[in-house]
Amino acid sequence: MRIPDQVQEYFEKAVAIEENYLPAHMGLLRFLEQSNRHEKLRDAVARARRILGKHDVVRLHEGILVDIDGEHERARSLLEAFSITPADAWTRHGERTRLARLAHLCDRLDDTAKAFLYAQKANDLSREISDSKGIGKSRFLQTVEKRRQYFTAGNINQWPNLTSGNGPSGDGLQVRPQSPVDPVFIIGFPRSGTTLLDTLLRGHPDIRLAEEADAVPALVNRISGQSDERLEILANLQDRDVDGLRKTYFDALARHAKPDDGVLPIDRFALNTVYAGEIHRIFPEARFILLLRHPADCVLSCFMQTFYETPANSSFFNLEDSAHLYDRVFGLWRQYTGVLQLNVLQVKYEDLVADAETTCSRILNFLDMPWHPGILEHQRTARDRPLIGTASYNQVTRPLYTEAQGRWLRYRREMEPVLPVLEPWISYFGYKESPAATH
Repeated sequence: MRIPDQVQEYFEKAVAIEENYLPAHMGLLRFLEQSNRHEKLRDAVARARRILGKHDVVRLHEGILVDIDGEHERARSLLEAFSITPADAWTRHGERTRLARLAHLCDRLDDTAKAFLYAQKANDLSREISDSKGIGKSRFLQTVEKRRQYFTAGNINQWPNLTSGNGPSGDGLQVRPQSPVDPVFIIGFPRSGTTLLDTLLRGHPDIRLAEEADAVPALVNRISGQSDERLEILANLQDRDVDGLRKTYFDALARHAKPDDGVLPIDRFALNTVYAGEIHRIFPEARFILLLRHPADCVLSCFMQTFYETPANSSFFNLEDSAHLYDRVFGLWRQYTGVLQLNVLQVKYEDLVADAETTCSRILNFLDMPWHPGILEHQRTARDRPLIGTASYNQVTRPLYTEAQGRWLRYRREMEPVLPVLEPWISYFGYKESPAATH
């Protein structure tokens, strides 16, 4: 039995044991919605209505179903007719879901003022939830800063050569191969289209995607520890150390995408961008697919979306922090590309949705993989996935669409304070629109 099926079964059993137990209903409804099991969600909502009556949690998911059916005005009216008092963890999540869905609906209905307001209220609840768990933004910002300080030309020039056999890296560093394939990473920034690319590539029978796996964290923690205090160890690595670090990575990756014969595993986690330095030190032939999206659209989308509670995601509670994290992450990435010889293919989200076939052909060429028509059947691929574990779970099942491009222009007034932070990246990544020219 697949893990998502087990999750559904456990929630179903909990409801059967105590049918009036609200958290069991909330967990089941939330899981079915996030796993795109819409028909089962309808059945579960109908059952909850029979048992719980007009409870706000039932009304919430009835509104979500109306939205799924495309009746956006009606869904908005239903969801605006009540609110959920955030008294505990379950009700806080429920009210945040209601507010986030209203932000999505108002955006689709072009009521940008209300959309932004609802998104901010949802983020305020996200902050409360994160604070209750002791999760804040500072830890991840420190992670970025420590790498900015360490990965300089002076430090990298002190890296000794290791046993030759895998080609040059940086200023002469060589590391011998320890695996049948060199790792491939899809990186970028949250809300840049990595989930869409993941879904497209899953249509290829010889590619296996690991979605937000713990393989890179396992590697990084072994190198530098949980507190990031040992980055200097990269200058003292011996052959046996590299062997062990590679094994750590591939053992963790195999739990998500085992590198079988003839099958290429790809590690997809947007913010692994931050760890490109450590990855390159251990795997100098690693390939990186850097997925980009217009910086203003990307940052706005991070603010408008709700995420799981992590130190990195704690920067998305307001636009200012979102923009500054973008600036710091890509400032570090630019530093990496200046001091390391990274093997990178840069792909724009806008090109991916405009011409998926041509863009995916470029990617497959970069990966030395043949074309396969299943790449273009992303809706079927998405529907067949047992669970999409990112914030884009309800978007990649749609046909490719372009209405998200240039969305930031509809929020020009709200975006104004952060555009000075983003303008250099708009230019650096080759986006033609100048914020100053769009007044």
